[in-house]
Amino acid sequence: MERSIKLTGLLLLAVSLFVANSRGQQPQTQSSQAAEQAQQAQTAEQSTSDPKEVKKSILDALNSSDQTAHRVKVDVEHDQVVLTGNLWSQEAKDQAEKVATDHAGGRKVVNRIRVVRHVPAG
Repeated sequence: MERSIKLTGLLLLAVSLFVANSRGQQPQTQSSQAAEQAQQAQTAEQSTSDPKEVKKSILDALNSSDQTAHRVKVDVEHDQVVLTGNLWSQEAKDQAEKVATDHAGGRKVVNRIRVVRHVPAG
């Protein structure tokens, strides 16, 4: 009987220590995750804050696609990205806008690309 009381007490002590330890560690994990996310957001903001870098990033991505390569002009202002040019399909226009949005650093994307369908000479 005395032995079971000691074992129960020891088990209760171990569980209490485990609970106390896990409660103490969880806020640290959450706060370090929040700090890491804030640092990542700040790094992303810094890397996309320069209009020249944003323009280069967008043009590099556009030029890697046969549908949009060297057919789209990109102007980056403080709070927006303006796309102009002529493309042959709505899909290519939509793709260019998506690429620009992905690289715009939170800026508004204004898509002024025109879809021009070439009719074969007949």
